[in-house]
Amino acid sequence: MSNSANTDAPRGGFSVRSFFRELSAALLTPLKRYLQRLAAEPQVRFRTVLWAIFVMFVGFFTLVGTNPFRLLIPNAFFHPPVSDARPLVNMAGISVEDQSVIEAPRRLSLEGDAVAVARRVAIAVSRPPGLLEARTGAAFAELEPLPDLALAIRRVWVPGSAEAASGTDTDVKAKDAAHLLIDLRAESLEKEVDRFLLNREADAADRQRLVDGYFRALTQSLFNALPALQRVDFLVAGERRAVRGMRFRLDQRVQRGAPEA
Repeated sequence: MSNSANTDAPRGGFSVRSFFRELSAALLTPLKRYLQRLAAEPQVRFRTVLWAIFVMFVGFFTLVGTNPFRLLIPNAFFHPPVSDARPLVNMAGISVEDQSVIEAPRRLSLEGDAVAVARRVAIAVSRPPGLLEARTGAAFAELEPLPDLALAIRRVWVPGSAEAASGTDTDVKAKDAAHLLIDLRAESLEKEVDRFLLNREADAADRQRLVDGYFRALTQSLFNALPALQRVDFLVAGERRAVRGMRFRLDQRVQRGAPEA
């Protein structure tokens, strides 16, 4: 009875095994033909390589999310290096070994008036040199780090000009400035030294050495950056007075070529 049932089963019924067998045959047959042509025909190999390059090209730019036509624009991805046009100026610093004033060439912009150049010098004195600057002189290894006392400067001006009389910064050219006045905030001097010595052990002698070193380096750097400069005067809150605990006398004029006090 069972044999007759199996024999009478419809031959057109669905079979999973036969379905996948037919599917694999339908896929493998064209693939085998293509591989045979790929091995026998150079033109097919050439077209295959071109399509592979095209797919990888489009896929790469799709993943990075950019337009491949940007390759047609020169320097769209990689910008040519720009050389530093700033001149080298002998900037002064303090020697770690003997606390003497030493000089090393550094890049400094001399564009603008004397006040702008003086402010750049005040900032650069306490800043470490850049990677390219560090290769220009061995003296950089001997420079002692200094606090950023440029933040304590209230005003810089050239006395005797109409702008100075009106209380605004002067636009005297850097090559013509023979005299500079620099007004300081006493409280900012203390604050910047405290910030510089944060998490460091330091006594009163260390504080005095750092502040004195900054102003010694500043005055010498100003004379190097401004060739016409002959004298520098410091004021504290608009008055000519010394600051307690400093060996460098802010109440005395600093002359070009004068020996250190």
